Amino acid sequence: MVGSATTPVVVEEEAASTVGQHGFYYALGLLLCNSGERVEYYDIRGLRTVESNGFGTRLGATLALGYQFMPQNRPYCIGLEIGSDFSPRHEETDSHKIDPNRSGATEKYYDLKTTRNGFRPFVALRGGYVNYDHKFMVYMKAGMSYADSKETYTELVLNSDRSAYVEGASHTVKCSYWMPIIALGLEKSFTNNFTLRGEAEYRFAKTKERKYSGGDATKLTQKGTINVRVLFCHNIRLGQ
Repeated sequence: MVGSATTPVVVEEEAASTVGQHGFYYALGLLLCNSGERVEYYDIRGLRTVESNGFGTRLGATLALGYQFMPQNRPYCIGLEIGSDFSPRHEETDSHKIDPNRSGATEKYYDLKTTRNGFRPFVALRGGYVNYDHKFMVYMKAGMSYADSKETYTELVLNSDRSAYVEGASHTVKCSYWMPIIALGLEKSFTNNFTLRGEAEYRFAKTKERKYSGGDATKLTQKGTINVRVLFCHNIRLGQ
């Protein structure tokens, strides 16, 4: 009797889904930031005499580092993420003439210079639902983001011989705070260690008011900001 050998069947294992797996990750991507400031200047009577209202969309970059944990046999994960957005420093100056109805103001002008720092770090908690059949995760994120804006109000007055305008009184107000953020995103695996992420984030508004000894006051508001990111993520899985 001649025995016959059985040839084992080799089954090619499908690449594992990276989204939601327990481990560390870093991410690099592009940022589209829609933000701006509103400046209000009030005189001693409490009447608004100056207002500047700017908004703009700018392109930048994002760097993020994170750790995520997935409970065993559960289709969700939680994690912590830190990082920063980077965009060009923005500086804008508006020149105006002071209301001639104010006493002695017919020969005065003023400059409003608003400066926005493009370095904006953030920290957030992230939680998501993982679909392993299609290798994607839907997630929400909530945390804090630091933003720094400054406004300088400078009067321009005629010099003693009325031949040229020179800088007169100057006031500066800064609005530098950690402000709440919320975000909604979608992450998709396309190899065993890499994912692609799209994310929309909203950063809440903040207002800083400064009053001066003469009775004038300035309000600087960092408006609510919408950030849209596309991130390329490298995942370092643990416990595999």
